[in-house]
Amino acid sequence: MAQADEQSWPADRRSRTLHNYLNLLNRPDWVTVARDAHMSHDPAMTWLGKTIGPRLGLSAFDHPPDG
Repeated sequence: MAQADEQSWPADRRSRTLHNYLNLLNRPDWVTVARDAHMSHDPAMTWLGKTIGPRLGLSAFDHPPDG
């Protein structure tokens, strides 16, 4: 990361923000919404479910539905 980026977005703040977002995205209500979206067969949602969800360790995509 560039030095200017690190100064405007310090590592501890990035870490806390990521932690807070992941806590939100792993809530049971969001998991249900995410799985429903994945089942919609929308190409964007399918891509997110297959590529981004697992990379972030989101529980909604630990075992995504086959739909």
